[in-house]
Amino acid sequence: MDLTDNYYKYVEIANEDKLEMSITNILSNPSLYREAQHLQKQVDVLQSDTAILSIAVNEWLVLLESEVLDPYKANIRKRMEEATEPFFFVANMMDPQYLGRNLNLTSQQEELAEEWISEFHPEYLAGFMAFRIKDPDLFPKIMFSEQILNLYKQQPAKWWSVMENRTLKTNNLPSGFCNIFANLLTCHQVLPQLKDYFLHLVLFGLN
Repeated sequence: MDLTDNYYKYVEIANEDKLEMSITNILSNPSLYREAQHLQKQVDVLQSDTAILSIAVNEWLVLLESEVLDPYKANIRKRMEEATEPFFFVANMMDPQYLGRNLNLTSQQEELAEEWISEFHPEYLAGFMAFRIKDPDLFPKIMFSEQILNLYKQQPAKWWSVMENRTLKTNNLPSGFCNIFANLLTCHQVLPQLKDYFLHLVLFGLN
């Protein structure tokens, strides 16, 4: 049974069966229920089949930005560090839907992404940096229009495929530049079952 889906049933059972007071107090605390609800929503996205690397990073950031989950930030940050690699941040930075977004990577995470590109694909570093400012000398302005971004919001890999076609004639980008990010934006994060861990964290303060 899922805690948030069956919360009121649990409360009813606790009241009828006179469970241990510590458990009854937990179930009777509405703030804990709200925290668990908020947490479950984001964790469900993290563990969904549609959670490519860029989306997964964004959902971790949503968890860290949530005021509701302030008491658990250290644990959430620890789990994020364990679950992510530098190329996850590369994917997030190169997903067009997150350009100019409100949630931002830390400077350390951005540096990790830049170092990863510099180490494994140094020929793409200049283009990587130029993308962040939507450099019109390398990337057609139309590709950053609201209409195009919305069209490919759920398909960032296809957006990069279109970008590749648009930039072939100019030859301003190194060979394979668009393709590597198109491929990266089809990768998914493989996670252990986080829901039970985080819900227990909210309820019982487990480390």
